[in-house]
Amino acid sequence: MKTWPGLDLPSLRKIQRKYWTAFKHATHQHSKLERDDEEVLSGFTDEQNDATLLIGWYDYAQATKQMPVEAQLHQAWYFALHPEKLDPKHSSGRYQQLFPNLIAKSRSRQKRMLNKAIDGARKDQKIMCDRRTDARPLTLSWP
Repeated sequence: MKTWPGLDLPSLRKIQRKYWTAFKHATHQHSKLERDDEEVLSGFTDEQNDATLLIGWYDYAQATKQMPVEAQLHQAWYFALHPEKLDPKHSSGRYQQLFPNLIAKSRSRQKRMLNKAIDGARKDQKIMCDRRTDARPLTLSWP
């Protein structure tokens, strides 16, 4: 509410849940008719996905006290890309060091830097053995 003082709570919640509802529900809650969210989802961008992933992984970490290494690196990458999102009492220096000059890179280069950092971290036994790292693979094999 502090970020958008001109909005009331119902309006803010509608914005907040716009894409979330489309991703989560195949049908309308009461009528059970199939949802038609093509237009809504066509407006969802790769950049919007960054914040969505950050929030989802943060919630996961709050529940499990762990995060996969991919999520840990995504969090650092996000704050290197958006240092203004950090609480002012925290420095973005370590994120900038891990992902130097990230903001100036093309989107594809930004994502390659993230993937390279993930590959390196997956090979680091200290990180992978830390109790805060969920070392399971992100995808499961299907029989």
